[in-house]
Amino acid sequence: MPPYSLLNRYRRDQRGATAIEYALVAGIVAAALVGILATGGATEALYDVIQAIVDALSDGGGDSGSGNT
Repeated sequence: MPPYSLLNRYRRDQRGATAIEYALVAGIVAAALVGILATGGATEALYDVIQAIVDALSDGGGDSGSGNT
């Protein structure tokens, strides 16, 4: 069997590709969860900052883009 036919057969074989993709995604999600849980106090501080930004936008953001002065 010529070596190029083995190479072509290997390149067309998709078995296991989905499992590898799921494993990569699961690893990224696990790393993100560990990072979030490891920075418990920092996560709360970040939430407070985001909440302050949301509050500021909802209080004074009524006509900021209309062009009327």
